[in-house]
Amino acid sequence: MRCPFCGHDDTQVKDSRPTEDNAAIRRRRSCGNCGQRFTTIERVQLRELTVVKSDGRRVPFDRDKLARSIRISLRKRPIQEERIERIVNGIVRQLESSGDTDIPTTQIGELVMDTLKEVDEVAYVRFASVYRDFRATQFHAEDTSPSINLTWRDNLARWQQRATSNAGLLPKPTTQRLSRLVQQLAERIARDHGALDGLVNNAGVSLIVPAEQTTAAQWQRVMAINLFGPFLLCRYLGAQMLKRRQGSIVNVASVAGLAGIIHRSAYNASKHGLIGLTRTLAAEWGGRGVRVNAVCPGWIKTDMDAVDQGGGAYSDSDIVDRVPLARFARAQDVAEAIAFLADSERNGFINGVSLPVDGGWMADGSWNGLRLRTRT
Repeated sequence: MRCPFCGHDDTQVKDSRPTEDNAAIRRRRSCGNCGQRFTTIERVQLRELTVVKSDGRRVPFDRDKLARSIRISLRKRPIQEERIERIVNGIVRQLESSGDTDIPTTQIGELVMDTLKEVDEVAYVRFASVYRDFRATQFHAEDTSPSINLTWRDNLARWQQRATSNAGLLPKPTTQRLSRLVQQLAERIARDHGALDGLVNNAGVSLIVPAEQTTAAQWQRVMAINLFGPFLLCRYLGAQMLKRRQGSIVNVASVAGLAGIIHRSAYNASKHGLIGLTRTLAAEWGGRGVRVNAVCPGWIKTDMDAVDQGGGAYSDSDIVDRVPLARFARAQDVAEAIAFLADSERNGFINGVSLPVDGGWMADGSWNGLRLRTRT
């Protein structure tokens, strides 16, 4: 085998031993030219797998990519490397023995989530946050979380369409339905799990309209989803945590909750309100064992971002040129921050913070020309 250091073809095996689960052979090799040593791993491959992407593209299955995503989810968690190898080997074996050579990305993602759920809760939340695009990242709600989160958003949109009021306010029957929906969720969790260990409030909608053109109905819809919904979830699920005197809530706010951004009066106000709710609950509930924090992401490439950009609101360069780190945020960046704040064992004295995950957006008061000159 060719040496990865000098490219010489003459390398020799100095030692061979099986991995802990006997799924592979590790071979320690030495280069006769440069003297460097390196390790290779030999595995059985039952069949060639092809991954079918959501857009229909077909690419060869990449075991290393799968392993990297799992290692990122398990970073700084108390999981040994040998166990990570066993996890990856187990997932690959399940894929190879499924009988299909064409594997949808959704099948791989669900398999990884099911595996991580049994291995480490924080890793599961990290992976789920990215895989589900932050639509379902509650800790102990098992497989009910995605349907509950999606039902909340879909039902709210449907009730909003039905609600008619000249003032644009949610009528009492609609607010009662929303409250009842969250009460039913809380009752189900209490029955099946007692209480959540943690809650991530992430539902959100955008609205890019000049303030003088924003209707009362538009304003109320944004407030209902971005602020009223998180309040209800905190109110009913937080009450369960208070009974146990233990729990962690992370609200997903925005840099728009820390500053004013043009043509987003309703969105900005909802995120400022969410930060205010975070601080109030942190002060009110901290002494009873429940921590409440928020993350404030910058711009991320999400479905909501695609809609906003599609309407001509901003371009990639508008964001990249403004961010000191010169890129959009990634879902993984925000997931790591959420996992950090949610972990009471390691970060149990952090309470009431609104953590920017913005690449330095809020810290940088420079003008664009000066900022861009520093990148050359």
